[in-house]
Amino acid sequence: MAKIIIADDDIEILELIKTALENDGHSIIGYNNGFDAYEAIVKEKPDLVVLDVMMPRMNGYEVCEKLRETPSTKTIPIVMLTAQSQIKDKITGLKLGADDYITKPFDPLELAARVESIIKRCNKAKSDK
Repeated sequence: MAKIIIADDDIEILELIKTALENDGHSIIGYNNGFDAYEAIVKEKPDLVVLDVMMPRMNGYEVCEKLRETPSTKTIPIVMLTAQSQIKDKITGLKLGADDYITKPFDPLELAARVESIIKRCNKAKSDK
């Protein structure tokens, strides 16, 4: 079971993601803005973060960039989830340090599979050290 923080200002999407990941046995904490999510991530050190791009107070790109600049959070896996589907938006997210980029609309089962894959890869990397 992984601890995952989700940040999305759309409550319906937040609940959809939460349900999909909880069904896989993960512990989920949700936030509706980037600022509160960033503070929680620094404090909680989750196993993975799912970030929407367009959020109030601090957008997902800003959160991603700050997490990668902060020594205690720079290795936490990040999945960007957004309606911005242009290739330049995807490249921006990946260059800022996102591990994956999923566009809305999305299938919750695909998101859960991608999250599971990233968590397994990261756990294997930790155990190989």
